Amino acid sequence: MIDKILIPGTYDPPTLGHLHIFERMQPLCRQLIVGVFINPEKHTLLTVEQRVQLLIAATAHLPRVRVLSDDGYVADFCRREAISLIVKGVRTEQDYRYEADMAAYNFRRGGVETLLLPADQTLKDVSSTAVRIRIAHGEPYNDLCPPEICKLLPAMLSNSAAPDQ
Repeated sequence: MIDKILIPGTYDPPTLGHLHIFERMQPLCRQLIVGVFINPEKHTLLTVEQRVQLLIAATAHLPRVRVLSDDGYVADFCRREAISLIVKGVRTEQDYRYEADMAAYNFRRGGVETLLLPADQTLKDVSSTAVRIRIAHGEPYNDLCPPEICKLLPAMLSNSAAPDQ
């Protein structure tokens, strides 16, 4: 069993696809860290605190999950937290190319390995971008997000503070 696994992301907002990856990986480790990372190149809908709150709610049924946030490099975070493996879900060839480049960077920078896990094909069209598009158009997104997120997200959006950039 692996001691600690990190699944990093922006999670703006978390989706059923994210949750599915967490559920698949949690039995394989003593601790699964879901890392909410700030990407200065992304303009987010939700604050880091809101994304952390949503992930804590959505993963409450997974006893080995710990949700943390960080504004640094993933490889540096892994070194500080003694994490030996990063896991990233990939849905498309484009995802694979991007994540393979990031995996190479994280290995060069911190010596941490990355496992690219193919997403469940029934969830290949589920993305945070799709959720944000539906929100912008006033369309339902309950088929893309866990119920806990669908319950909390409307209040967050109506009381939304300026998101982290």
